[in-house]
Amino acid sequence: MPGPGQVKALIVAGGNPMMAWPDQNKAFDALNALDLLVTIDTEMTATAELSHYVVAPKLTLETPMTTYMPEGVKYYGTTRGFPEPYGAYTPAIVDPPEGSDVIEDWEFFWGVAKRMGTQIPVSLRYGNGPQAEHAPMTFTLDPSGPKPSTDRLIELSCEGSRIPLERVKQYPDGYIFESDQRVLPREPGNDDRLELAAPPMIEELAIVFSEDNRAIEVEYPFRLLPRRMNNMLNSFGRQIAKLAGDGVNPAYMNPADILRIGLVDGDCVRLRSPHGEIEAIVKGEGALRPGTISMSHGFGTNPGSDRPRQTGGNTGRLSASDDGYDPVTGIPRMGSIPVKILVDEPVNTSVPPLHQARPTWSDRD
Repeated sequence: MPGPGQVKALIVAGGNPMMAWPDQNKAFDALNALDLLVTIDTEMTATAELSHYVVAPKLTLETPMTTYMPEGVKYYGTTRGFPEPYGAYTPAIVDPPEGSDVIEDWEFFWGVAKRMGTQIPVSLRYGNGPQAEHAPMTFTLDPSGPKPSTDRLIELSCEGSRIPLERVKQYPDGYIFESDQRVLPREPGNDDRLELAAPPMIEELAIVFSEDNRAIEVEYPFRLLPRRMNNMLNSFGRQIAKLAGDGVNPAYMNPADILRIGLVDGDCVRLRSPHGEIEAIVKGEGALRPGTISMSHGFGTNPGSDRPRQTGGNTGRLSASDDGYDPVTGIPRMGSIPVKILVDEPVNTSVPPLHQARPTWSDRD
């Protein structure tokens, strides 16, 4: 959106917004309107295709690494971390091929800060708010001085850790370390409790329950559900044949729906929502209830270059960023999206109603 505060430049490191963000058409317009778009990636992704500069980083085996990152995801709710106190350090296994023009991701930001004449404050957190396991650890990098090695940055990030980094390095295959950690009694004055059925949640549920979707279900009789693939993470892995297979994200449907509509596995159809349209390849899956379609995100191409049988379809094109978003987080609706199936020949694409008559809110406990 134009006006004060409009983003003019974006640096993408370790991501692929054009495949990951909802409302792909709006994202496409927004990224094309930037004065500067820089992507740091090992592949020419859909986002890299739109970028003014693409920076090639070293690959995983070309850099030293620790288990610091998978340990830290427990603070963000992605997983609960390792079930045991496991730790490992691995040096770089191989060098980049001779003549390669690659850097590590952090070196890009170091170079930018050096040219800007600014320092880099670093803050490492171990949880948030009263749930933090330890006070934040901070230090400052000065790009006007000698550039550190990656190993030096790892050492800085591990200072004060319960198991010293030097000890972790003694176990090339990693190690499950001893632990005397215990859950402590609550701190004096802390009377926090888990609040079940908090009023804001109940109010929001009441609004959702009062919605009348019967009209939209007539025009858009299917519901698009999200799904993930075991061997891929978002859009990463699509260039690896052993992981990506045929490279598409099928529109999985209940076989009875496929038969009733007059389709067969492998047919190409158009899925249209109130916000957009994509092409998709039909495939049967008996575990899905009738009236639902399930597709993985992170596939497809940029608008205008669709190849559904080679790259699949981008489900983000079926959602809108300014409609139905969560009032607390701002995250838009990316599941249970009303869609309809369009094919070249007229067929019966209606489905039995997904919802039977429902009790009113006051009838429910």
